[in-house]
Amino acid sequence: MTVWFPLRSDMAVYDPHALPKESVFKKLTASHTAGEDTTTAVGDGQVDKWSSGNKASRWTSRGQAGKAQWVIGRFHETKNIRSVGVFWMDRWQGDVRFPKEWSLEVEQNGKWNPFELYTTDRYDTRANQYNVVHPAAPLKCDAVRIKMTPKEDTSVGILELQVAFEE
Repeated sequence: MTVWFPLRSDMAVYDPHALPKESVFKKLTASHTAGEDTTTAVGDGQVDKWSSGNKASRWTSRGQAGKAQWVIGRFHETKNIRSVGVFWMDRWQGDVRFPKEWSLEVEQNGKWNPFELYTTDRYDTRANQYNVVHPAAPLKCDAVRIKMTPKEDTSVGILELQVAFEE
């Protein structure tokens, strides 16, 4: 058996903390990330069919139970948003649960503004699916920020963040 080890980091094939090239995000940051998790999980395009998060990479705020959290997804360039979907993590017997409430903000010209929801949309926390919201009017921005308030004595988790753009 032959085993090959790259001599330079640019030759390495896999970096578990790097976003895939096809990701809509240039960079992902969070208020806190648990040691066994990663912010890049939010934009890696991989999601389990269950909200339990047993088979997919994830971001959680474990260690920050009950504290408000945020995740920022910065795009490669200014984009027109069609929709934003969040696939929440929920361990019904564990410490990571759906948030008590959540909302979105968008960065426009260096300033954070509320994401105005389309008339019939709301910030849901449904299991095993993307919870999708649409902007009330055409929306051009550089980044999105998810603001989350966890339920008492629990942490929050996201398996995937999906953003669709207008052409």
